Amino acid sequence: MYLIPFARLTLFSPKSPEAVSQLLLRAVPPNGTEPKISKHTHREYYGSIWKESFVIQRNLNYQNQLYPWITKFNAFVPIMHGALKPYPEGTKIIVTALFSPIKLGFALLFYAVLLLPMIFYLHEVTSRERVEWNVALMGLPLLILFYLWHTISFNHEVNKVKDFLSKVVRAGSTSGTNVMIPPNSRCT
Repeated sequence: MYLIPFARLTLFSPKSPEAVSQLLLRAVPPNGTEPKISKHTHREYYGSIWKESFVIQRNLNYQNQLYPWITKFNAFVPIMHGALKPYPEGTKIIVTALFSPIKLGFALLFYAVLLLPMIFYLHEVTSRERVEWNVALMGLPLLILFYLWHTISFNHEVNKVKDFLSKVVRAGSTSGTNVMIPPNSRCT
């Protein structure tokens, strides 16, 4: 368990890295190909795909035809950095998920605003005989809720990416069994 949400996924495909990158290119439009006002309302993900790596992010405007400009950028959706490594039986797809630097800065500021007053108060009351725990731990429920909100939503997004990548790589096959997710594949 990490204090800041982080995940690393490992997927395997019998296709070559070039074939996997071509499948990703078909499924993920590059940034800047559509006007900002209607940014990719028909695609679930957008990002950049290269020969041996990719960076994708979930599109919050997916199928949002009414107000696509409202959710143009959301720092709470993690950014997925992926690498396509040659493997003896095909390709090893390694995906690392992190929040954007804006989101991490906001989270650290929020944690500091909640933690520092509690630490200072507990330091001051150690010299007193009586500690008022309701005052000392006032920000703790907010801290816990904020952390749970990050962790739960982050894991939800990572699972969506895992499903998306499985579908994309599987779409290029005729048998439908191209993505092998081994039992040791994990989301940490």
